[in-house]
Amino acid sequence: MIFVGKKGIIIYCRVVLRQHCLTQGFVAPTAVCDSFCNGLCCFKTLKTGVNTTVQGVKLKKIGVISDVHGNLPALKRALEYLKSTNCDEIIHTGDIVDIGAQSLECLQMLSENNVVCLMGNHDWDFVTGNARHKQFSHVSTAHKQFVFASLKGMEDVVEKFPLSVERICGGKKVIFEHYCRYPQPINGYFFRPIANNPSAEIFDEMYSDYNCDAVFFGHKHEPCDLTGKRLYVDVGSVGCHPQPVACGIVITYDDNSFSYSRFALPYDLKSVEDSMTKGNLPSGRYLFDFYFLHRKDLPFCEEEE
Repeated sequence: MIFVGKKGIIIYCRVVLRQHCLTQGFVAPTAVCDSFCNGLCCFKTLKTGVNTTVQGVKLKKIGVISDVHGNLPALKRALEYLKSTNCDEIIHTGDIVDIGAQSLECLQMLSENNVVCLMGNHDWDFVTGNARHKQFSHVSTAHKQFVFASLKGMEDVVEKFPLSVERICGGKKVIFEHYCRYPQPINGYFFRPIANNPSAEIFDEMYSDYNCDAVFFGHKHEPCDLTGKRLYVDVGSVGCHPQPVACGIVITYDDNSFSYSRFALPYDLKSVEDSMTKGNLPSGRYLFDFYFLHRKDLPFCEEEE
């Protein structure tokens, strides 16, 4: 079942999503399902002139996913769909590693499928060997050390990830990145603090030095679509949410305009829970509860361990 971004399917999306959650052994509260479906149901078009997308004109497609975080089943489901839609390229906007139990397998799958991988903050920690727990983080030092050890030998691959890439879609300049960056890194860190309650005005200020028409990013794990001085699209995590669906975006464009739609495809979230909680992954139960089930009552990891 595929959910695409048009308002007419919001109610249908809610019903099917709740049914799938129950079959997976998860209870998704009505408010959570409604919020998630509303976030998915987005279809936007930017035009630069008369739309000449007519029969005989080849449309191009870019698949965009983000923040896979070691979730191999969700990644596999998303890639299967994106390949079935004949995307010309697929971009992952950062954070392949940490949290889930299969960071190495995700990295290998992305490479095997020629996905353009961008640098995320967790990927950067791996490249620089920075496993130290960060203040107000839910990811422990022990967890990072375990994951980084499993990735030994992949440093040369990940360090080549660019911070951003640019594409021209429908005559518009589009930037893809993990999150809004400082003009120059501060203490070796590239990304600005997350805007927890983003608005067009907040993003306009954050991205004031960006020369582009649209930005597609991740980092916060939550879908968001805002239009200010440019278009701001948070792709949302492939699978870090309570709903057992793999999520992403397909951009469709020609020479004169581009549009994008969101998709959400059911996958086996229970297998992810088992891989995180029944193996040797440090903090696996805690990380699943926080990042997947969104249990916001949990303390920071230095208090939990």
